[in-house]
Amino acid sequence: HVIHERFGKRGKMSFFGIYDSHGSKEVASFLKTKLHAAIAKELEKLPEDASEQTISSVLQKVFLNVDLQII
Repeated sequence: HVIHERFGKRGKMSFFGIYDSHGSKEVASFLKTKLHAAIAKELEKLPEDASEQTISSVLQKVFLNVDLQII
């Protein structure tokens, strides 16, 4: 698992991840070190007043991109 109570440069978010090794221990380890950083990087590009729809779209993009790195 991973916990980042002050997540991103703005520090207004938190990130909590539980990686259960369904894909493998290697996948869980990769996600533990990479997923939160990829999310933070993309969210930091958004304006402070970004809509929930925009944030949701960014999160989907990040998950797909990280997934492609694993495959």
